[in-house]
Amino acid sequence: MKPKWYEYQSEFAKRYVAEGRYEGLLQGKLEGRQEGRVALIQRQLALRFGPLPRLIAESVATASIDELDALGERLLTADSLAAALGSLEPREGERLEHERELAQRYREQGRTQGRLEGKLEGRLEGRVEGRLEGQLELAARLLQLRFGTVPASVRARLAALAPEEVAAMTERLLSAQSLQEALG
Repeated sequence: MKPKWYEYQSEFAKRYVAEGRYEGLLQGKLEGRQEGRVALIQRQLALRFGPLPRLIAESVATASIDELDALGERLLTADSLAAALGSLEPREGERLEHERELAQRYREQGRTQGRLEGKLEGRLEGRVEGRLEGQLELAARLLQLRFGTVPASVRARLAALAPEEVAAMTERLLSAQSLQEALG
């Protein structure tokens, strides 16, 4: 994306930017007209017939401009929500299909949410484990630098330490005169 202060220099670039801007403006106006009609019709339906069921609100939201205009005209004289909706009123088969689609969408959202929660939990657990492993690796390295070769039995003992025990051992390591003194 170009900075606000940047101005295209070539006529070629200026022309294509202007064409893109014009196309975007036309598309935006068309979408805005549609959205304006939808908002007005939904508001009028709700004022006249009470809160709209979600399925009906979605049917209105996805109607074409021509369908919305016809619905607006029917709304002037309709004595029921069904009469105002006309052909836009969802039929039983459409309701069932819509409910199946919603159920599928909710299942997928649940799976996605579950994966995200699992990923977060796993990441947190991994960070805790990784932090301890990093401390143990560094502690073993410091013991080796301070006291020479660290026997396998000591490495196994280190691996069994809890985080607070590792912290205490590394504090002792600063002043310990022997490997046994550092280990406590």
